[in-house]
Amino acid sequence: MSPASVTALATDGKDVFEIDLKTAAILRTVKLDRRSCQSADFSSDGQSIAVSQGRDVIIYDTAEGQVKTKIQVGNDLQWCVRFTPDGERLLTGARGVFHVFERKSGKKIVSLSVGQPLYVQTMAIDAQSQRAAVIPDSAGQTLRVFRLPTNEPK
Repeated sequence: MSPASVTALATDGKDVFEIDLKTAAILRTVKLDRRSCQSADFSSDGQSIAVSQGRDVIIYDTAEGQVKTKIQVGNDLQWCVRFTPDGERLLTGARGVFHVFERKSGKKIVSLSVGQPLYVQTMAIDAQSQRAAVIPDSAGQTLRVFRLPTNEPK
């Protein structure tokens, strides 16, 4: 994506589209994977996209669609993925827990219980990448806020 252009990146989890915001035309399509996707998130620099596909989270390069990192999270579906704004970490939401990974290596930093056995389907991260707000159910009746750990694996 050119810094001078007026474009945006979008995804359906299977392809990445570069869209001209003035004309709504698709300028470029990058193929990712044909498997179903629960969630997808672009890194703040637009160079990576994380896609949750079942129990795996795959980080792709948005320019070519090449796999950068594949994270095998565990036994539960990963319903939500979010990059931290600083680009250093990736959060995934599963049943009753969310995981924090180092973005580049895919190493797990920590897993944190959300106190309920329901799937984490929504997450938001503050601009300083220090706190995450997590909603552990689809009805959105409970909001939990966590202080995020640094990139030191535990």
